[in-house]
Amino acid sequence: LHPGDLMAVVARPGHGKSSFMAYMAKREADAIVKRGKLGKEAVVYVSWEQPVEEIEAFFQSGDAYTSSDMAWGRVPLDTIKKRSIKRINLPIWTIGHSLRHANVKKPRMTVDVVYQAIEAMHAEYGITPTLVCLDYLQIVKTDSGGDRLTQVTDATFAAKELAMRVGVPIIAG
Repeated sequence: LHPGDLMAVVARPGHGKSSFMAYMAKREADAIVKRGKLGKEAVVYVSWEQPVEEIEAFFQSGDAYTSSDMAWGRVPLDTIKKRSIKRINLPIWTIGHSLRHANVKKPRMTVDVVYQAIEAMHAEYGITPTLVCLDYLQIVKTDSGGDRLTQVTDATFAAKELAMRVGVPIIAG
């Protein structure tokens, strides 16, 4: 993948698109740490389908245990605490909706909103993204209206434009 590239991962539901993108995000985050760029570079993982708490649980669990094990209470609290410290040093920023404010009306999350968040991340914290993962691109709302095929096509064009504007590769599921 090169800056400005858009890679589409297309498969039926439940066939591992999100897992593949999370793997790629973790791999790039580990490379950022290895390059000594922690605090300067990060991966941006955006989900339109999963709440950010689920995504965070996945990144925290890593290879020590599954996020399901954590959710079911099968992981000792000390292990979770240790993994939480490791997660802090994993440069992956998540963008999406939270379950914490489930009853609060949320703004519509569009590709433009993601771009604004990336701009703010750079302006406020000096973090430059090196990879962006867009999960569940097929449910991104666009202003064009039209049928489902038109919506997905427009969201794909918007994702490619985002890759060019930010200057990083994007993986879209």
